[in-house]
This record gives sequence, structure tokens and C-alpha cells, in this order.
Amino acid sequence: MKSAMKPWFRLGVAAMIVLAAMSISACKGKMGGPASAETLSLEALTKVMGKAEGQISGVHEVSKTADGYEINYHLYLSEQSDFDQVIGTDLAPRIEKLYKTYDALDKVTFSVETPDPSNTAEWRPYCAFDMTRQIYKQLNWTNLLARDLFKVCKVSYR
Repeated sequence: MKSAMKPWFRLGVAAMIVLAAMSISACKGKMGGPASAETLSLEALTKVMGKAEGQISGVHEVSKTADGYEINYHLYLSEQSDFDQVIGTDLAPRIEKLYKTYDALDKVTFSVETPDPSNTAEWRPYCAFDMTRQIYKQLNWTNLLARDLFKVCKVSYR
């Protein structure tokens, strides 16, 4: 009797493994690409939004918060005027790409730092704002955010 049960047992275990693998594959597709919103790493994020290096704007750090993520973004400015519009122009397409890539991503707090005019090797906080999936879905992404990012999101200047 024992030998007759072994093939059925093996078949049952094999079926469970196949079902588990199919479930994992289905979840990956729904989460939005190679990494889910729950496992958003600095490496994955910089592939989507760019990496801050020298005079190149991009993501500097990312951390998980209780209700989403905080992304520290270094914005390199060639001119020290009209920061708000430059931030919108730079960040709007990157934010759109981020939310398109990660379907399960909801709340992200962006903290933007700019170079200190007296010492460009130092970065200083400029502002922070929240973006959510609901805001993302309601926006016309063609030209809106380049001019009006801070009218859409609640901004705090630091």
C-alpha cells in the first residue's frame, strides 16, 4: 500500500509546485515589471528615473515609509531661477514613467534637493511633495506638469 501512495503523493507535490510558480508569475505581471512596488530598490528606481551623478539629475536615495515610499531626488540646475517650473519639467516625465512601470505603486513623497550656489558639491533641501496613484490617473500628462506640478501636488518648501 505504501508504494501505491508514493506516486500519488509525488504527483500532488508536483502539482502544488506548478500552481505556486503560476501564481508567482501572475503576481509579477500585475505588479508592474521586474520589481513590485513592495520591493522597489534604489537600483530598480534609477533604471526608471535616472541616477543622480555629478551634474546629472536623478534619484539619490529611496526609502520605504509606512504608507509608501520617499524618493530623494537631486535636481541639478544650470540656472538658479524659476526652480518650480524646472522641477516640473524635469520630474513630470520621470514620475509618469515611474507610475506606468509599477502598477501597484501608490503614494510617493518626493524630496527635491538642489545644489548649494556657494558650494555645488553640497546639496540642500528645496521642497517635498506627495504623488499618489489617484492623482496620477487624473492628470493630463501632455503638458500639465511641466508648468503646474506644484498646483496639482501639495508642496512644502524646506
